[in-house]
Amino acid sequence: MYADHRGDINGAHTSERLPNDGGTSARLPDIGGVLGTASASCDEEAIEYDPRFDRTSATSTPESLVDAVRGASPRTIRAMTPLTAAATRTVMTPVTVMLPELSTSTWSLPDVASIDAHDPPLVTMLPPDGIVDGPGVSQDDKASSYSDVTAAATFTNELCPLSVVLEPKRPRNCINFGSTNRSTARAGPAKRLSIFEHVDGCAVCANLFGHYRLPNGRLAHFYLDGKMSADEELVDLDEPPPRPRNFALALQLGLPPVPGLAALASPIAVEPPALYVPRPALAPTPDTHTLNVKHPTSTAPSSFGDLAEMSNNFGLTYTKVTKVVVTQTEEAISKRPPWDIYASVFAPRIKEADCRAFYDCSKSEKRMFTKDWARLLCKSKFRAMIVKEDADSGRETAEETIAALGAVMSDSYGMLYEAFCYFAALGNGGDFSLQLNEYSNLMDDCGIPLPESEFCKRSDLDTIFIATNYKEDRNTVEAKLNDDNSLIRFEYIEALVRIAVARFTRTVPGFPKDVCLATNRLITEVIQPNMPPEACVDSNVFLRNRLYFEEMDVLYEGHLKVLKAIYSRYRTRRARGGGPRNKQIKMDDWMRMLDDAGFIDDQFALRYAKMCFVWGRMHVFDELKSIDRLESLTFVDFLEALGRAADMKHLPSAEQLEECGYSNAIEYLDQLALDGVSVFIPHRESDGFLKEHVRPLHARAAIFLDTLFRRLDRGRGFVLAPGELPPVYSEDGLYRKLAKMDKDLDLGITNT
Repeated sequence: MYADHRGDINGAHTSERLPNDGGTSARLPDIGGVLGTASASCDEEAIEYDPRFDRTSATSTPESLVDAVRGASPRTIRAMTPLTAAATRTVMTPVTVMLPELSTSTWSLPDVASIDAHDPPLVTMLPPDGIVDGPGVSQDDKASSYSDVTAAATFTNELCPLSVVLEPKRPRNCINFGSTNRSTARAGPAKRLSIFEHVDGCAVCANLFGHYRLPNGRLAHFYLDGKMSADEELVDLDEPPPRPRNFALALQLGLPPVPGLAALASPIAVEPPALYVPRPALAPTPDTHTLNVKHPTSTAPSSFGDLAEMSNNFGLTYTKVTKVVVTQTEEAISKRPPWDIYASVFAPRIKEADCRAFYDCSKSEKRMFTKDWARLLCKSKFRAMIVKEDADSGRETAEETIAALGAVMSDSYGMLYEAFCYFAALGNGGDFSLQLNEYSNLMDDCGIPLPESEFCKRSDLDTIFIATNYKEDRNTVEAKLNDDNSLIRFEYIEALVRIAVARFTRTVPGFPKDVCLATNRLITEVIQPNMPPEACVDSNVFLRNRLYFEEMDVLYEGHLKVLKAIYSRYRTRRARGGGPRNKQIKMDDWMRMLDDAGFIDDQFALRYAKMCFVWGRMHVFDELKSIDRLESLTFVDFLEALGRAADMKHLPSAEQLEECGYSNAIEYLDQLALDGVSVFIPHRESDGFLKEHVRPLHARAAIFLDTLFRRLDRGRGFVLAPGELPPVYSEDGLYRKLAKMDKDLDLGITNT
């Protein structure tokens, strides 16, 4: 018979119910929960009761197995109960319940219902004497004699004990119920076999304990608390240990191993059985199929999951996957103050510029006009002309006319000065004064000449140019600095006033003699609407939006030594009177540097290179006394001019160079010179003059400066031959080369 068993830490219990007759086997748990085998038999040889085997007394703790059976001859039940402890070896110990000898033919137990309230204790065994039994005895007589004997035995305490013997028979393997005798021969740890009565109607014990009918007819449960770790085992020593076969075995310190003891010492691997896990019932099968199965109309369990075979046709498409690798680096963030222009490479400008500021402001323009107007009023012929041509204005004195005309010119001086600088730089002569050709270009671009006019034809405008260049006193220092073939700033203002009188007062019928009105009409109606966009550039816009930033400061600081070496190397000797080298770069020096770098081409025209120089200067109040500053660039002005050139010059971006496989712009330009159009990188829409740029200036300037340095390191006119390796470049090598050239120029060696 198979039954479920559960165990605890101190004992074992059984939940199977064994019948009262016949051989039965059951699986019982041990202390640690390991299953064993129990057997019961009614044909065992009778075992005599020995008082020496009385080891324990009954307790109220439930556990273990006893099935008492009826009969005149001893009937025993053996339960194989494993006892485990710290050792890995399990000893299977049979449990035998011994009953007094009774004849099954002469005595039988009454029903439980016939026992009155004066029943003896649960484990009390009735003696055979006094029991009325036999073939002719009725059940009533049997019950009456059983009741009398029970009462007498209870009164006299002459009751037969119930003994349980755990095989093998040893003094500590006998458990006795109902005896007051104690054996003094105690050997080994004790065992407890507890018994407790079954209560009718109790359902807790149904699957936990077995139900056993005792000889007195009462139903009971048993619990065994076995605290023995292991029992003795007979070791056969008939086989001696083997003889030593070598010198080491003969001299060993310990005894040789005995085969029997060695087998006992080795642990026996016992695989604990898996606990019983109830298997839940499966969910009912659905009525319909949701998958494509072979038999969609069948609802048998085997049809679910039996998918139909389908032909899988896959189409492969190729998509280029761009792997984006994002790396994160942890850098120590230094707490530094925000970028300050006063601590940058541009800081010296605030001391070098006449306006003592980083920008050309309206105050500087006002001071420039004041100086030019004062110098213009020193010409007596100009004063007489404006008074004569202002007869209809209503102003009574010449001072009123001069003041009114000065106010008109002052309001438009900034725009007129930008136009003057632009057209002056376009000529081949002086780049800071208007030659006759540049003067004529200004007149033509603004639409001033009137071919059909009597007083404003091209020839009339040339006459005005000559008359304006007249000098009343040629012996002054200023007269010597002023070129007779060009117009400087104050002469440019005088020419505009004379052109206004010729264009409006003398040409337009009915126009009043009002020099202020004519000058204002010329500026607002003729010059300003027709002025080219290049001639109306505000130099402060580039400074504010492109140059004065921390990134440009860091870029220039990183190459400051080489930039200063370039600035010093391209300083030439003074043009006027010879002497030592100039302290600052002139227009010719700037143009020579760009030409040595190969930057002057169709895209970066000559006039753009000149305008970078012109717009890089700060305002100079007095154009004659400060003529050297007017025609030169300080180092900060040089940095601004480089930034303007980088913003105008077309060079491939870093992204374009990387995409085409070039490490720098020089490699691209060398390949472009060899292969021509095949490697040409198209210009960006933002490249060019007066275009709105997308990339920040520091990105464009970094490519521009690297190309400039590499070109200057190679030298002017260098051409890379096909198959030739480009020369090795280093910034330190370029610095040493420039420093040597600069020293040779100081010594007068001009072949550099």
